[in-house]
Amino acid sequence: MKLQRVLFILFLTGAGFFLATQRGLFLPDVAVASSCKAGSLESPKTRVHLLELYTSEGCSSCPPAEKWVNSLRNSSELGKSFFPISFHVDYWDYIGWRDPLAKSEYSQRQRNYASNWKSRSVYTPGFVKNGEEWRGLAVRSLPPKSDEEVGILKATSLGDDKYRLSFSGKNSGLRVNYARLGNGILSNVTSGENRGKKLKQFFAVLELRSKEFKNHMEIEIPKTKIKARESMLAIWLDDPSSMKPVQVVGGCL
Repeated sequence: MKLQRVLFILFLTGAGFFLATQRGLFLPDVAVASSCKAGSLESPKTRVHLLELYTSEGCSSCPPAEKWVNSLRNSSELGKSFFPISFHVDYWDYIGWRDPLAKSEYSQRQRNYASNWKSRSVYTPGFVKNGEEWRGLAVRSLPPKSDEEVGILKATSLGDDKYRLSFSGKNSGLRVNYARLGNGILSNVTSGENRGKKLKQFFAVLELRSKEFKNHMEIEIPKTKIKARESMLAIWLDDPSSMKPVQVVGGCL
């Protein structure tokens, strides 16, 4: 399967337009909001958009996309109408910098998507919205709030990173995916295409688990040895054959 890299030239956020170059996206550093508290989580009835970024610290075109995702940390719609996650792939490690957040399973996840789309290539930065390829324009903005009612996904905290899950929508034949995310992870890149850069990662998937969903089941968010300024979780239900998400909930651990 071929590999590609894409450079986004212009981004659109709620604050306006920002020019992206090979040196990065001109956005201020993200300040971690203090309002994110650990506890039980509940989605609305309407679909929450799952936004996935496939990225690599070894790819010179990726920092602008990463900074845009980072900026979503303080959006008032986070967890209400959308939730982002970033998968670091390992297929660029050979060009000089071994991404410490990359896993081969995340690369395979992107390849599985590409196979579903009948695509012969994977690329970074690559965006996926609700299980569909999200590309074509160099302008990125948050998708409109969905009015499609799919059901409430609730994660009731049981303590020690354990949760009981319930879903009010149609729940037969679904898979549950649950991930530990890291915010504010710093990397001083010393080699490769981003040599000399200090990269900061938000919504980075550190550990991921998947299993058959059963209503009122219990899960435990997997541990990690990677240090992050803030830990979050994302839980989403999907169709295991198409990987298309049904509903997602996320927040702080």
